[in-house]
This record gives sequence, C-alpha cells and structure tokens, in this order.
Amino acid sequence: MPKAHLRKLWQTGAAVLVALSVPFASALAQPRYFDIASQPLGAALLEFGEQSGINVAAPRSLVEGKTAPAVKGTMEPSEALNKILDGSGLKSKETSTGAFTIDLAQLDMGRDAAGPTRIQVAQADVVSDATRADASREESLSDDTEIVVDLIIVTAQRREQSLIDVPMSVATFSGAHLEQHMIASVNDLSYQVPGMTVIESAPGSQQYTLRGLGASFGDSPMVGVYLDEVDVTPTNPFSQMNVSLYDLERVEVLQGAQGTLWGAGSVGGTLRFITKAPELDRFGAKADIAFMDQARGESGVAVRGALNIPIIEDSFGIRITATHENLGGWIDQPGAGLEDFNDSEQTNVRVRVRFVASEDFEVNGTAIISRSSGNGRYTVNVRPSNLSQFQSFIEPDLETPFTDNYEHFNLTIRYDFAGLSLVSATGYTSGDGSFVDTRRLTFAGDFLPPFPSSQLFVNTEGAYDYETFTQELRLASDNDSIFSWVVGAFYRDGKHVDPFLTTQAIGDGVIPPIVLAADIPSEATQESESISVYANGALRLGDSWEIGAGIRYFYDDRRSFDPTSTDPASEGSFDDFSPRVYLSYGPRDDLSFYFSVAQGFRSGGFNTPAIVAAGGPATYEPDNVRSFELGVKSSLFGGKLFAEAAVFYSKFDDIQGAGLLPGLATSVSFNIGTAKIKGFDWYLRWLATDNLTFGFNGNVVDTEVTELNATFTQQNVGDPLDYVAEFSWSATADYTFNLTPKMPGYARLAYAYQGEMPFTIRSAGLAVPVTFSDKIDLLSASVGLNLAGFVDIEVFATNLLDEDGFSTPWEIITQQSQPRPRTIGIRLGREL
Repeated sequence: MPKAHLRKLWQTGAAVLVALSVPFASALAQPRYFDIASQPLGAALLEFGEQSGINVAAPRSLVEGKTAPAVKGTMEPSEALNKILDGSGLKSKETSTGAFTIDLAQLDMGRDAAGPTRIQVAQADVVSDATRADASREESLSDDTEIVVDLIIVTAQRREQSLIDVPMSVATFSGAHLEQHMIASVNDLSYQVPGMTVIESAPGSQQYTLRGLGASFGDSPMVGVYLDEVDVTPTNPFSQMNVSLYDLERVEVLQGAQGTLWGAGSVGGTLRFITKAPELDRFGAKADIAFMDQARGESGVAVRGALNIPIIEDSFGIRITATHENLGGWIDQPGAGLEDFNDSEQTNVRVRVRFVASEDFEVNGTAIISRSSGNGRYTVNVRPSNLSQFQSFIEPDLETPFTDNYEHFNLTIRYDFAGLSLVSATGYTSGDGSFVDTRRLTFAGDFLPPFPSSQLFVNTEGAYDYETFTQELRLASDNDSIFSWVVGAFYRDGKHVDPFLTTQAIGDGVIPPIVLAADIPSEATQESESISVYANGALRLGDSWEIGAGIRYFYDDRRSFDPTSTDPASEGSFDDFSPRVYLSYGPRDDLSFYFSVAQGFRSGGFNTPAIVAAGGPATYEPDNVRSFELGVKSSLFGGKLFAEAAVFYSKFDDIQGAGLLPGLATSVSFNIGTAKIKGFDWYLRWLATDNLTFGFNGNVVDTEVTELNATFTQQNVGDPLDYVAEFSWSATADYTFNLTPKMPGYARLAYAYQGEMPFTIRSAGLAVPVTFSDKIDLLSASVGLNLAGFVDIEVFATNLLDEDGFSTPWEIITQQSQPRPRTIGIRLGREL
C-alpha cells in the first residue's frame, strides 16, 4: 500500500473516534429452543445465556440460595427467563431499548438503596465476542447497579473492569468464539487481531509481533505472554510455549507498551490466556472428534475433550482438558522421494484444580503437559510457492524432524481482607526440543571470494532446553474505592541452552558444493535472574473522569556461558524504569474516551567473547518504546453495535539490532538507533438481526527507521521495521437458525487479509538484503446443527481459497512458511 494512502488512512482515524459516540435503539426477541435442567439459579441463568445467545450478569446476593425450575421447549427468551425466575420472588421485563431488566425493588439487599436495583441482560457477542458472565463477573457488579451496558469483564489493568472502561486497546476472544471459528493456535488467532503477526516454522518455533514491534534481533521477546496469572514469556525470542486454545475461558490481547503492569518483554503488548476454572456446583463434560482432508496433502484427525468434576460441592473441583491432533503433511521432498512428509502430532493435557475455602480465600493450581513432534517443519524453499517443495541442498535425502515438549505448573492463591486483595502467583516451566533444517544464503559480489557470486549452504541440527521459575506477589485495593491501586513485586529465574551441530558448504551453482566444516559442536547458554517492583493507581474524578499513573523498576542479572568453561563467558546487569499515565472520560455508560502514555522495555544482552576480543562491544543495552494512544469505545444501537478505535504513535529507542562496526569484518549486536511507529486500528461487532452478527477488525501501521548509530547496519534510515504488515483486516459473519424446534443450527464465515511483511538484513552482504512475504488471503466457513441436544454435527472448511503464498519474509534464507492447504472436515461433538 503506498505511503500516501497509509498516511491518509491514519489521519482519518481521529475522525472515526468521534463518529462512534452516537447512540441508537432497537429491540431484541426471537423464539429459541431451551433445555435447562433444574439447578441453582445462578447456574441456570448462565445456561440460559449460553442457549439464548444473551449475556446475563447479576450480583451474587441476587441469586444465592435460590433454585430454578427446569425449562424446556421453544419459546421467546423473555418467556424462558420468567420461567427460570418463577418462585424466586424476582421478575423480568423488556425495556423500550430492547434490553431485559430484573426488578429487585422488593428484595432486601442489606444496604440502603435509593430505589429499585436493576441488572441488564445484554446480547452476547455485542462486545468483542467475550465470554458469558460467571461468578467473578457477578462479584464485580455492585448490588445497587442500575444499568450494566457492557458486561465484558477483563483484567488488563490487574483489576476487574468492564471492557468499555479499560483505557487501552484490548482484543478479547471467548473460548466459545475460538472454537466456533476454528482458532486452534496463536497463528490462527493472529489473523483476527489487528496489528498482530506470528512468524511460525513449527509448533513452539514462533515469534510474535504487535503494533509494529517484534524481535528480529536480540536475546529477549518484545511481546509478553501470560497464562492465567503467571508470566510464561520465553527467555529466547524465537521459541514460544505451544499453548492449546481449546477450552479456554478467554484470550486477551493487550495492544501497545505494557511494561508498567506486565513487565519486561511487553514492549509491543501482552497476550493473556485465561483457562476455565472448575465449576464447583455441577458435573460437566464435552468431547468432539474431527476428520480432515487436505486439498494437497494427507488427511488428519483431531480429538478433544474436557471433564469438570465438583469433588466437594461449592468448595473443591477439578477440570481436565485434553487434545490430540494428528495432522497430515503437504510438502514434498523430491530429492528423498518423499511426498507430504511434514506430518505432525500434538498432544496437550491440562489439569486445573480449584479450592474455595471461603468467599475470602481461594486457591487455583494448573498443570500442563505438551508434546509435539513431526517429520518436517512448515517451511518450503523452492519457488513457485504452489510447488510446496523442500530441498536439502547438501544431502538430498536429509530428514528434517522436530520435537517440542514442555511441562508447566502454576499455583495462584488469593486472600481478601479489610478491603484489600492479596495474590500470590507461582509458576514453573521446563521444556526441550530439537530440529533439523537447511538454508541457502547468496552473497553479492566478492563478499566471499574466490567465487564471483557465492552461495553458502548450511544444514543445522539443533536442540534446546529451558526452564523458568517465576514468583509474583500483588496487593490491590477494593475496586469500589474512589482511589484504586495495586502494588507488586516479581521475581524470575530463567535458563535457555542451545546446543547445536552444523555442516556447512559453499558452491556457486557450477562448482559442486565444497564441505567446509562438519559436525562442529557448539553451545550457547543464557541465564537471567531478574526482579521488579511496580505500582499503579487510578483516581475517579466525579462520575465521568478517571486519571491513572504507574511505574515499574526492573533489574536483570544476565550471564552467558560457552561449552569450554564453567565460568560465564559474559555477564552483566541491566535495569530500566517504565512509567505510565492515562486519562479516561466516560460521559455515559455506553461511551468512553481515553488517552494514555506508556513505556515498555526488554533487557539487554551480550556479544560473544570472540567479537569482544576483536574490538566489538561486550554488551548491548535494553531498548524501549514510549507509546501514545488516543481511543474511543462505544456501545451503539442500544447495545447491538460495539465499536472501538484507536490511533497510536510510538517512538522506539535504542533498537537492538546487528551490523558491521568499523574495523570488524563480522556482524555484531548493538543498539542501532531509533524508529517511529504510527497507526490506526479498529474493532467492530454488529448484531444486524437477532440471528446475524458481523465482525470487522483492521489495522493500518507505518513504521520507519529514523536514526542510526552506525553506517552499516541491517537497516537504513527510511526502512520499515521487520515483520510488520502495513495493512491487515478480518471480517466474520455468524448466523443462527432453527431447522426444527429441537434442531438449532448455525453458519459461520471468516475472512482475513494480511499484507506483505519485510525482513531486512543489509549488513550481511547478501545479494538480496530485503525480502517480503506474500499477501495472504484466508477464508474459512462452517455449518452445524445440534440434534435435539444429543450431538453436535459440523461441516467445516479452512483456507477455502487454497492460499499457498509465503506467510514469512524469509526468502533471504530460502526458508518460507506456508499456510496449511485447503482443508475440509466434519466434526462430531457432545456436551453434558
């Protein structure tokens, strides 16, 4: 997309912010089939929400001690809701705006309320497809709530808030949305999140980029990753935990610098995976099996299931989630006589336990075991892309298997006292993996004499292992206070080991390859021990304004080892401060504006002793980003349209990169300079009718290197940053229907577009120093029926356009990834 068009789109972003603040009204009613068993009233209301597509929120005191009768049959949601409330002393009615309210005028709430208390029942998926209300949401609403416009509760600021009140851009996806739209991996998720890209060559081998920031160089990631309350950001920026997205409560993607609340590595943003907690008052189970056939490859099968067991009612329960996928390959290796050789298997088992001793004391623990393996990565190195071929340049029959395994354990303890909440979050992760790959580098001129155009062929047999321990303590005030605050301390001890074995050769296409070196063992060990302390506060100014500020101090002691010594080859300490300030204004419950200034950072690192001996710098310092964001969130059309938009500007200082310094003939890592990032992103969810919902997300971003500290680096002034698509967008359509009164169904369609992404490495002397990924178009669809509550049956298709372009910009090293070919399948499922 031309720069002039980018600037014009970015400039129109501010105008869009204002256009989202106009309210409208509409109605809500459609007969549906209900099958709700007799159970506690709170659980019945949640099940009503699932079956009606309507979100329900209620204070805990509203439903405690009450039981709902069974409700079964085809009826309007209002009728079903009244039947559920029968005998409870409560009643519902529909307002002129189409919302349902429950009148609590006759209920003793144990406080002096100035009139009837109401709760609103809002349409599901109006706001960012987030999850249905649960116990934590009930607790977050005060007993004298009159109207709750936005029922989506997130914890992006380390406290429960309605999504519309959070002063930052947050993309939220419920577990139901992930499953409905066949989002099985973070790579799939990235196509639905504006400004997010994932560079993936195999499970566990991923790099994340958010809002123009990704780790193409350096020893640490630029996107933070959390599982529930525990930091699982990897020590190595090129390896991510292969998180299963099945049976999650929700995913939150926090856009922009998050260093104050979420720590080192959250430079571009933070990904949060929130698992489902065990339900303590009901048994539950679900399972499904899917059979898949690829247009250009082998078939596959996926089996998934979850089991919820309340061991001690209302006190102790366990939830077990398991997935196993056997995915067929589609890439050929003619030199070895192999077709569709890159098949893979992935198994993930997650166990979460929950113990509620009282309303003030709760313990949650999670254990995850993940195993992934395959006969080849998702990369091809032969053009055109539709060949889907892999070639081993040195050994034609070289096999390229990979493994990626990890175990993760965490324990979270919450204790509430005297208007305060104390949280302890402990995590331990260990993992290992291996891989074999091959690449070809073509150099310009006489960079590697004596060949006029030299090619370096490299086969790499690699392995890695890592372990990380984290501990966080956090103390927070009551959310209901005029001044709310949170203070915390964080400790992390991590280690990453990269032993590897390489074979190298040189040839120019005429002279046969010459083996330069074979079976050279080497090892790089990185250790990091860090501590940080942080504080954040928010002051409410009347009913509409809130001002907040925070700061985090980070200290990291890092060490690097080589295999020849037990003493560190390099060691050093790095520290940083990350401030944050924001101002939000909410003139109505369905509208809010915000402006924020935040900073994110990542730790520094080392060059090898050989480079230091040759005169290169021993260390490179932390880089950091200061981000400015102006945004608006609004619930329109009486709640049927949720719209969010933001314009942002970031200054990226002390960029960790690589280049050639004067007097040195080898590439070194150092802080190369400064870049600027500006962009505009938006999220829209529109309930067009009671049965039809549309979603539309997008992002426009312009990145540019503006200053350099050396004359020969991987980027020049004016170059864009790596792995950033200038334009991306996605659209979804969901339609529900009743084939018969006992056979509700749905049809879904999703499209995603990702623009070209660059990768630049001018300092290596390559013949082509800048390459781009292809433009990627992905279309998926599914149609399903529920057969009288007995079984779900679904027919689905992914990558309907059979997109085979290169989704990574790695033609420089002839190692590009492809989307999986068009896949058509059928899924059978059952839920109890």
